[in-house]
Amino acid sequence: MNREHRVPLSDQLIKLLEKLKKITGNSTYLFPCYYDPKKPTNSQTVNQIIKRIGFKNRLVSHGLRATASTYFYEKGYKPEVIESCLAHVFGNQTVQAYNRGDFFNLRIKLMRDWSKVVSKQYEKYESIKNEVY
Repeated sequence: MNREHRVPLSDQLIKLLEKLKKITGNSTYLFPCYYDPKKPTNSQTVNQIIKRIGFKNRLVSHGLRATASTYFYEKGYKPEVIESCLAHVFGNQTVQAYNRGDFFNLRIKLMRDWSKVVSKQYEKYESIKNEVY
């Protein structure tokens, strides 16, 4: 989008990123290419993983953003905060011209809430829980 996008990180995510850093050998990338760690993984890798774990024709990686967005709207978060989390612009051209904020402090609460939702799902599966936490 050719603009800065700051992302608040929850405690759970920071722990996960620390583990990921060890797994990737301190790579520059969160998900380095398997064959050449100096390059990022292919953009379709996540979609392939989703297919292999049984969600073929039911989910794609971009759908995870839609899931989060739907959850936030149903929880009553402000639309401008939700759209800011997704790096979308909000409002008509006039609103966009005058509103330069990124709602960062409001997004912190939203992302903490989302981390709790995702963490609850991990806790259901002992094998994942032991690997991630």
